[in-house]
Amino acid sequence: MGLLFRNSFLVSIPAALVLLTVFSEIALAQHPLRKKNNHALQYGVASFYSNRFNGHRTADGEIFSNRKFTAAHNSLPFGTYVKVTNRANGRWIILRINDRLHYRNKRLLDLTEVAARKLGFHRRGIARVKLQVVPRGLIPYLELAPEPGL
Repeated sequence: MGLLFRNSFLVSIPAALVLLTVFSEIALAQHPLRKKNNHALQYGVASFYSNRFNGHRTADGEIFSNRKFTAAHNSLPFGTYVKVTNRANGRWIILRINDRLHYRNKRLLDLTEVAARKLGFHRRGIARVKLQVVPRGLIPYLELAPEPGL
């Protein structure tokens, strides 16, 4: 076995490689771009779109409809499916992210009107919600479910 001399420390090369591997893995795991699914669970306030946006284009280019199960979020990628739970009554739905909020808007999500009705906060206008990203492996099964009115 070779020996590594540095600052009067005697360390075997295999031990040095193990230490280097461990410390590099710790450093990479702590780097913000290496976090796995850093948006997996979020809490915040949700509101819903006004009907005046029907027919307008969303940020990803599709035509907005208040009858689809979609939502606006400022940092999740377009096409991401999320499970949104109303924390007051426990109701939940699956939505697809297709739009962005205004950069000054501090809310977590803007939902369509049909989604707000399903979650039970249509009359109130806002609700405290929990957002969970749906794993990519489940997306093919979600796309089999028809949207209302189609």
